[in-house]
Amino acid sequence: MAKSKRKPTDEEKALNNKIKEQKLNKAKVELPKDSKVDFDGWHSMRRSKIGAQHHKEVLLVYMKSIGLSEKETVECYDKALERYGVKLK
Repeated sequence: MAKSKRKPTDEEKALNNKIKEQKLNKAKVELPKDSKVDFDGWHSMRRSKIGAQHHKEVLLVYMKSIGLSEKETVECYDKALERYGVKLK
C-alpha cells in the first residue's frame, strides 16, 4: 500500500509549529543573571559549543589560575573562556 502524499492542513501545521516551539523552550536553560553555578554545571551547558580539543580539566585549571572560584556566574565563566581564546559557537 502506497502512502498518500496529502498536504498538511493549516491546523496541522500550527500544531507542528507549536510542538517545535515547546521542544526548543525545553532545551533552553535560563538562569537568573546573578545566580552562581559550579564549573561542572557550566561545562555541561556549554559542552556542545566548546571544541573537543579543549579538555574540561585544562579549562578548570585555567579558571582557577585566573582567580575564579568553583561557583561563579555563567557570564564570568563565559568571559574567562573568551580570555582563554575560545569563542562560543
